[in-house]
Amino acid sequence: MEDSGSGAVYCRDGQTIKLLKQHSFDHNRMSMAVVVQINDEVHVFVKGSFEAIKKISTTESLPTDYFKKASGLAADGNYTLGIGHRCLGKIDPEEAKALPRDQVEQGNNFVALMCFRNELKPDTTEAITALRNGGVRPVMITGDTALTGLFIGRKCGILNDKICTILGEIDPEAKSPTVDSIIWTEIDNISREKKGVVKLPIPTVGDSDSERTPLKSGSDNVELAMNGAVFRILVQEGTIIRKILPSCQVFARMTPTDKTDCVRLFMEKETTAMCGDGGNDCGALRAAHVGIAMSDGEASIVSPFSTKNHSVWSCVTLLREGRCALSTSFFTYEFMLTYGETIVWSKFFYLYYGAQLSEWVWILFEGIIVPVFCFSLAQSRPADTLAPRRPTARLLGIETISSVTGIVILNFLFMILSIALLSVQEFYVCNEWDSSKEDLRKWQLLADNYEGQTVGLLVMNCVLSVGAAANFSASYRKPWCYNFLFVFAYCVFFGIVSAIILLDPNELGCWFRFNCGDPDVLAAPPLNYKYAANVSWTGAPYNSKIGHNVYPVYFRWYLWYLCVANLIVVCGFMRFGILGPVRNFCRRKYGKKVIAN
Repeated sequence: MEDSGSGAVYCRDGQTIKLLKQHSFDHNRMSMAVVVQINDEVHVFVKGSFEAIKKISTTESLPTDYFKKASGLAADGNYTLGIGHRCLGKIDPEEAKALPRDQVEQGNNFVALMCFRNELKPDTTEAITALRNGGVRPVMITGDTALTGLFIGRKCGILNDKICTILGEIDPEAKSPTVDSIIWTEIDNISREKKGVVKLPIPTVGDSDSERTPLKSGSDNVELAMNGAVFRILVQEGTIIRKILPSCQVFARMTPTDKTDCVRLFMEKETTAMCGDGGNDCGALRAAHVGIAMSDGEASIVSPFSTKNHSVWSCVTLLREGRCALSTSFFTYEFMLTYGETIVWSKFFYLYYGAQLSEWVWILFEGIIVPVFCFSLAQSRPADTLAPRRPTARLLGIETISSVTGIVILNFLFMILSIALLSVQEFYVCNEWDSSKEDLRKWQLLADNYEGQTVGLLVMNCVLSVGAAANFSASYRKPWCYNFLFVFAYCVFFGIVSAIILLDPNELGCWFRFNCGDPDVLAAPPLNYKYAANVSWTGAPYNSKIGHNVYPVYFRWYLWYLCVANLIVVCGFMRFGILGPVRNFCRRKYGKKVIAN
């Protein structure tokens, strides 16, 4: 890419400097150049990586220890650039501008090395540690030299000082770059100097080795680093790079295309996020599953996420929020699924007894409890730290199915227990009848009996218990008590259910046709509720032989204790079974394939 840039004139110390032509930075050349006119003479200045400047500079101008010195500066964490210069003499400026770029850059004299140093932000190492503890593998992809990448990688925690580091480079004496021309060199973790060439058992095409190839050099585990030239050779070969990718931690001298290819290779194996702050990262940011732009420039336009806080902690925050959102979505999904299944299983009792829930119970379910619970469950805040594993991402995975199935079975057992408890009571009058003889337009009146009422109250409590179980944190959200909106909503609904069960006949219970009856029946023996006449109940007469479905006081407490027991058992199953020791045991014994997470 070229930019004429001609016409710019600068004056300094009596000299006139005119910019004739500018050759912008080229990622393949790793250099940029300008052609300027100083008074009557034309000069060329070149800036680029110290490797590129070495190639285009004259041998006489290079110090004998040039590469050693430049590599040492890079190994100390300096962003090291080389500067070259050549005087073209008094030539026509138009002729100088017409010179091809190859001719402009070749034959320059080395002038100096220019070093920049960007210190790590105070929270970078802590953020990398948080990512590692959260089951995330951080990898560095940089356009800088490999030695600088190794220095920064060790300093921030991407590389482990206790694990052998091996750097892959192209043999400078090789005639053509191939897989066989790659030199693997062990890097001393303390002095950051090369210790010697290492022959690694890198697999060849056709091998049937496992994905993570055992790479050994004095220890059982190693971490690999490579520059862009090695990466491109291995990508062309196709098989090797995929087998050693799990061991690669640092990719250096990577062009924008290389970064994109590298991200796509990781995406073949795992969910991959990419963070960057420059235009060179745009392709990789867009290609990754999740892109995080740490700038307000062009990278923020193509990236799904951007932040003004230019810190790696932004990645930690995004992961915390993302895992919380995924976990909350799944628990809300489980709540809806379990709610529906609980209602379906309750139909077995209603079909057998010819009973039904009243219309206001359905309105409470569908119009209030379910929408309020779904909204309040979504208000859970993310956990303060990243869990070691990500949440499950399978709608029909083992964790989801076992959670829904287990809770539905527990709720069904409690319904059976409530009917069994009711059937042995002396006050119980069985209301089996042929519902086909009833006016089905008044289906809501089929709730005016002990059977429908008992199952209905248990179902209401089961729905509340399911919501309480879905509010557990699962390590990705803050503890259940921090979701204040849900706790408040649950207390209100549980208070309503408790009032319907425990209180004497009142307008609230009569509204749902629970624990109520016709006013004259309530006031007459054997109920003798003298204040029944004060209840402004104007509903349809009770569709029952006895005209009411009022429980004795002792049975109300039995039923309430059963509701509390249902809450404890369902929440205990979720906390200690689905999210606790049982799940951890299954993970250890059966691995990732059984319990998806």
